[in-house]
Amino acid sequence: MRHQTRRVLSCSRDTARRRVRAHPLSGEEIVEVVLAAWAELADTKTPTGLNLVSELGIAPRAIGDLLEKLIVRRLANAQPELWRGELCRNDKDVVCLQSARYSFEIKTSTSKASLAGNKSYASSSAAARKSKHGYYLVVNYDHPQRTRHPEVRSIRFGWLDHEDWQPQSSDTGQRARIRRCDATRQLVTLYEA
Repeated sequence: MRHQTRRVLSCSRDTARRRVRAHPLSGEEIVEVVLAAWAELADTKTPTGLNLVSELGIAPRAIGDLLEKLIVRRLANAQPELWRGELCRNDKDVVCLQSARYSFEIKTSTSKASLAGNKSYASSSAAARKSKHGYYLVVNYDHPQRTRHPEVRSIRFGWLDHEDWQPQSSDTGQRARIRRCDATRQLVTLYEA
């Protein structure tokens, strides 16, 4: 059995909820922004009338990138004195202008519940470009090639530390993941379809 550190044990569901409540964005605001950004993306058509998400065959990773940009833009437009997008390598995806502590990363996935990151998330390198500690917004959505009308399935928000990321076991693996029990305990579900 894996030894759990004191830090991991101390992050209870109550601690996760307190951290989410301490964030300048309320859970309702986060859900509203994500769902509005998804609706905008899902309704986008090419000049020839093809739906960008469901008919064009764009890879889920690219859809996730577009969703991230729309979320950032909506936050920055609504509160330009508080939010902006990433401008340099060290920035989180969403930068809080009043306190870097509230800046956060956005992770998207077509998996029903999992959360994955680049292998660098599990790397202990001191030369890492951006901190892996902090708030995370996780959006899981339907795989666009598996359903006619893909939807957001869940929106979760919370605090993860660098140590929470587990590297892929293969030496050549390029992914890192959060164990399901850690994600369940440390990320608060704000929306579930």
